[in-house]
Amino acid sequence: MLLADEPTSGLDVLTRDRILDLLTGLRRDDGLTIVLVTHDLRVARRVADRVVVLHEGRVVEDVPARDLDDAAHPRTRGLIDATAATPVRG
Repeated sequence: MLLADEPTSGLDVLTRDRILDLLTGLRRDDGLTIVLVTHDLRVARRVADRVVVLHEGRVVEDVPARDLDDAAHPRTRGLIDATAATPVRG
């Protein structure tokens, strides 16, 4: 298991994409479990099977990554809206 806390925060686009490709490959090819902490739900959608959103220390959303657009909680919607303008390759 790998715990990655904001692994792409502050990186340029090329480096971010290389890190996300590496994480995705490790998960897919080696069966590695990754717990990814991020505020960027584009990153979560690209790497994760499930997305769990916390607000004030409590789980407010727990959805398959593919269903993230259907998330209902205002905190989740805010995180989606905050990053919608700049998509992540992948």
